[in-house]
Amino acid sequence: MARKSCYPESLIEKTLQFVSERKKETGGFGATRLLPPTVEDTYHALMILLTIQEETDIETLPLDDNGLKSFLREREAEPTKNARTLFQIAKSMITIRMEPDQKKLKDFALYRISQDVPLEEIYYSARIFNEILQEEFPCPSHILNLKTWRTAKDLRMLMYSKGKDSISNKDKKTYVQWLQDCQNYDGGFGFMPGTTSYVENTHTCLRALEWLNSPPKDSTAAKNFILACRTVRGGFSRIQGAAPFLDATWHGIISLKLASQYSS
Repeated sequence: MARKSCYPESLIEKTLQFVSERKKETGGFGATRLLPPTVEDTYHALMILLTIQEETDIETLPLDDNGLKSFLREREAEPTKNARTLFQIAKSMITIRMEPDQKKLKDFALYRISQDVPLEEIYYSARIFNEILQEEFPCPSHILNLKTWRTAKDLRMLMYSKGKDSISNKDKKTYVQWLQDCQNYDGGFGFMPGTTSYVENTHTCLRALEWLNSPPKDSTAAKNFILACRTVRGGFSRIQGAAPFLDATWHGIISLKLASQYSS
């Protein structure tokens, strides 16, 4: 590889093999070699491939895979259930240079934020506006006024939905301290201070801290925790010793990139 990557070469090779083994002949990716493809697994697989491609000179994305394109078009045409699924379909399509139905995306997101829906729906509607449509998100007033949260995921979704310009310096300091306090002695992060470390929580906290332009308390320990979640099968698990899956592998790959910004 021509340029320096935050990923060891052996990690890249095994991760790419792990992902390729979950690709289905009919299109899409599945959680295991035997399970059928899903939108969520396909999204995670493509985000892994995209991140590795961005960090190396390896062309990893299956841009000419007609089976994958058909899978995504078919999922896009199905009745929409929630903003998360719609976002994952659209993001996957853009990643392999397809054009999602922007009118459907906008209409659905506007409809959802007009309803009494969970914060997660607001968050993914915001991501549709910001990352797919590239338009300013009309955040509902009750979200702008919301000051409380329970988990790191809640805080990350709340901050993103509000937007950086709506967060005061006082609130930023509170958020940073709370997120940093989620880091444990093993280097990983829990879903709140004092809870068990998992790779998905580590991703959430590192991403939120990056969004706030702030480092974790110990980036080297965070990297060590993430690397300890690698498995002999090539993917990552939620915690050391567990089974690997595409979602955990995505969390591991992106978390390692985020932690490496602050640690050599």
